Amino acid sequence: MLAVAEGARETSIGAAGAGGLRMLSRASRMSLLAGLSVSLALVAAAHAQTDWASAVWQAAYGGNEQGMLAQLDKFHPGDDARSQSLAGSIASLRANIGKREEARAEQMKTVEAEFDKALAEPASDESLSKALRSAVELQMLSIDKKARLADPRYVSLKARAAASARAAEDRGDLFTASELFSRLDTLYDISSEYRKDVRRQGTRLVMMRTYSPQHFWDLRNARRVAEGEKPLPPYNPMGDSWEEKLAGINRPMVMRALTRSATEHVDQVGLTAMLVGGLDALRTMLTTDGIPAAFPRVADEGARARMLDAIEAEKTRLTHPMRQTRYTDLDALLDHLDAANRETVQIAEEALLHEFANGAMAQLDDFSAIIWPDELASFNRSTQGTFVGVGIQIQLDDLARIKVVTPLEDTPAQHAGVRPGDLITRVNGKTTEGFSLDQAVNVITGPEGTRVNLTLEREVEGVKSEKEMDLTRRRIDVTSVKGWRKLGLGEGAWDWFVDPDAHIGYVRLTGFTDHTDDDFDRAIGQMRGAGLEGMILDLRFNPGGLMDQAVAVASRFIDLKPGNPYGGLVVSTHVQGDRVIQRETVEPGHATLSGIPIVVLVNEGSASASEIVSGALKDYAESGEVRGVLMGERTYGKGSVQNVWRLPGQGVEAALKLTTQYYRLPDQKSIHRRPGAEQWGVDPNLNVEMLPKQIADAFLLRQNADVVRTDDSGKVIATAADAPNPDDLLTKGLDLQLQHAVVLLQTQVRTVAQAQLDAPKPAREN
Repeated sequence: MLAVAEGARETSIGAAGAGGLRMLSRASRMSLLAGLSVSLALVAAAHAQTDWASAVWQAAYGGNEQGMLAQLDKFHPGDDARSQSLAGSIASLRANIGKREEARAEQMKTVEAEFDKALAEPASDESLSKALRSAVELQMLSIDKKARLADPRYVSLKARAAASARAAEDRGDLFTASELFSRLDTLYDISSEYRKDVRRQGTRLVMMRTYSPQHFWDLRNARRVAEGEKPLPPYNPMGDSWEEKLAGINRPMVMRALTRSATEHVDQVGLTAMLVGGLDALRTMLTTDGIPAAFPRVADEGARARMLDAIEAEKTRLTHPMRQTRYTDLDALLDHLDAANRETVQIAEEALLHEFANGAMAQLDDFSAIIWPDELASFNRSTQGTFVGVGIQIQLDDLARIKVVTPLEDTPAQHAGVRPGDLITRVNGKTTEGFSLDQAVNVITGPEGTRVNLTLEREVEGVKSEKEMDLTRRRIDVTSVKGWRKLGLGEGAWDWFVDPDAHIGYVRLTGFTDHTDDDFDRAIGQMRGAGLEGMILDLRFNPGGLMDQAVAVASRFIDLKPGNPYGGLVVSTHVQGDRVIQRETVEPGHATLSGIPIVVLVNEGSASASEIVSGALKDYAESGEVRGVLMGERTYGKGSVQNVWRLPGQGVEAALKLTTQYYRLPDQKSIHRRPGAEQWGVDPNLNVEMLPKQIADAFLLRQNADVVRTDDSGKVIATAADAPNPDDLLTKGLDLQLQHAVVLLQTQVRTVAQAQLDAPKPAREN
């Protein structure tokens, strides 16, 4: 019922209909009709706006990018600032999509020329490797990737490169063989036909790197020079001895790991297969170039032959068809190997155990492994979000120098004024020239409370200077929850809004560690307090982590309502035979983001726990319980669960990481990638492609923009004009996935009062 006041008299228009109108004067009737026309026009416009926003959402949800863009093109802004802003966002998205296609065409033209040039060169390892590199780039740039692989040039290159890789392996040129096989594996990733070759080369190279790092460095340098790159600096042995890395490894540690693995691995591979794999690894070790540098007796052909014979005899005994392997056979086998080793090649016991155990574990799956004592700190950092050090991320630059990527938040390095781009030239007065990345980590980190002296080289406006810093190592917590723009020091000092006017929040989860849920809750509280209306959850390049944290994050979006089709299930774990081991459901009363429209961003770097979250949210969106769209590219496809057990050693500790179950999403889909499979992972609702250069540029900008600049005393420097600006991800078209997400949410949360859409306009009386 519509009530209209005229003077002191109120007349109801509705049930009275025209009779009521006749009671009014002509002027009053005209005024009333005009007001009614305006009201109906506003109602019609509101409905049109709602219908349009719904059509945009449904097109994105249905995976129809062109349909989404077509709906966006129907938008005609009014004079208000909000609708003008939305129109600008739509125009920018359209323009940046055009830029991507222009860049694609230009890059493909350049790489095609490089490809043909490499193919035309005389056949050699180098020319084939260059051709493969160009082929991989073209494959990544192509829209129709299957058609690209059918190109006769690719077919011919594949055969020649594979033959060249095998010839390189036969002559002991592991770097060349590894490079060719790796590029073939990248090109033919789905078929996985070169995966075993890559792993075999990788095993040999890791062995060489561990026991003969000087030889490894020399071969790597020779390969760089052959490709026309600058030679590496001389090898630096500081902190790079195998004796230090393998210290504390003993037989009880290995036996605990292998017996538990044979019993509890999800695929029940069996002890026989594991022990044969361990023996094969020892054969590989004895036939790998460079090993005699650590164990000179391996160079004795007679001694090596006798040890190889002993290994073969043990394999024959284990695989006899009338024999069943028992767990006591592991102890006996290690006794036999130890005796044969002492009489022949005399490899150190810890090295023999290390390689035997690695070979045995390699028979299981890609995610089961022994985390050796020298690897445990890095492993703990990835799962617990904590480590002991000074708080810097480092990498090798093009000249193999140790370069600071970024100091971490609220750490000794940041407080001392370490900056991105600084070169670490000395540690405790000893040069880092010729360091590997592992060496640098080993010498910079150390026990909590100890001190380390770093010498940094810094270049400012072409002027180089050198600084020394004394830093005290301490336990550092690494936050896994990040926002849009860093405002200052401290884990909570974030601007959480990618679009503050539309109240669109933005959260990046870089992992799922012990305290991800607490940090996420703090971010939600701040956004809710500021009027959150829509949110982007960025899970790209998130490798996963703890399952309970994935369930906790999903619980913030999924509300338990009557008739819920999945009963609040987030993930279930299974063993062979589809037997359910565990069901993980949402935490009641924690759905603080229920009803908020969300876009979840994923890519091929989203794995494990991030696939649980994105997959569960996608399932609940399909059931109508969550208003969400999954956007980006297909995820990695790690649908397995690992348990971790500690392995005490001689004064040190290792760990066993073992795959014990596979998991399924609420709809019971398994996302685990199997060899040769064409379907795996979580597929987004809307696939949005980014070119390789866009991905790299966006990642680098995002990384640099997260750093708060400090002076030499650790005080925050006011934002400089040249400081990385995350807004460039949108305005410069670097991150099209993010930009699609922002525009989609802007259409859902903005009230565009004067929007004019392509719909019938209400009649107006003049």
